[in-house]
Amino acid sequence: MATLDVLNRKIKQMHTALGGITSNSTEELRPIISSEGKRRSIEYDFTGIYDEAELHNKLESLINNIASVKDHLREWCNQNGIEFKGEELIDREKD
Repeated sequence: MATLDVLNRKIKQMHTALGGITSNSTEELRPIISSEGKRRSIEYDFTGIYDEAELHNKLESLINNIASVKDHLREWCNQNGIEFKGEELIDREKD
């Protein structure tokens, strides 16, 4: 399978994993919005919707898909002669 096809599939998997966490639960979710200095955050509490093991499985799937997108993007950049700056971005923007 071509690298770009794999990258697109991984992005679709990431969206599906995220959709699995949020679908059928948006009615019950309310954002928790907080600010500290210039930093603002929005959080959602899924504990009333999923038990702990189910939530961890869903989140682990999402995180694994996000991590693999970076690896596939690096490979695509290498194949196309484009400098990959993903590691630099991650190191600079820890959040």
